[in-house]
Amino acid sequence: MEIGQKIALYMEENRWTLSRAPGTFNIRYGEGVKEDFTPNDDQIDHWNDRRLLLVYNPGKDAFEVVFNAAATTEPGKWYTQHPMVKAGAARIIFGQQTAWMMGFHGTGSMRHPALVQMAPVKVYRDSNKDGKRTGDRIMFAQGLNQHGAPTKTGIPPTLIGRHSAGCLVARDYLAHLAFIDLLKTDVRYVENKRFLFQTTVINGDLLHTWQVPA
Repeated sequence: MEIGQKIALYMEENRWTLSRAPGTFNIRYGEGVKEDFTPNDDQIDHWNDRRLLLVYNPGKDAFEVVFNAAATTEPGKWYTQHPMVKAGAARIIFGQQTAWMMGFHGTGSMRHPALVQMAPVKVYRDSNKDGKRTGDRIMFAQGLNQHGAPTKTGIPPTLIGRHSAGCLVARDYLAHLAFIDLLKTDVRYVENKRFLFQTTVINGDLLHTWQVPA
């Protein structure tokens, strides 16, 4: 089974929303997975997550992946150890939230198109700085954008470093721009430039072990 359809069936079992409307995209992140969504070692400060866009193909009656890029759904090591707020670095919860609008992230030469958080988002606060969600408090956070990781050299960064304090970040800046360009063709955004995009973050380990219902 194609990974896009498996993700769709997993989401339906969890009662998460999927758009089947023509000209619309579903934003999905898989945490701790390779490009084919098999698990990796999920080391801190590594680009070991994936950013996906799914679309519904009515001819096949199935969802297909039309975008798949290396990303992070977690803060880098630096912000884990040096959080921007006293409560701890933000780690977005697994599940679905609607909060992001087309806009810009960053300042100066690093300012670039992004999905900007416009509504509260639930996160875990890593107060003990262990790089995990286990035992952490769930709180609402602001400033968690979906952006890229531009560098002065143009070479994608090896480590997450300071590229994420909890944002959903694509490693390859050019891939990120392609992601934004695709979303700008979403008919909901074309009709309403203030459209709020919904995003789902999936635990890759749970998806991998989940069995598709017979």
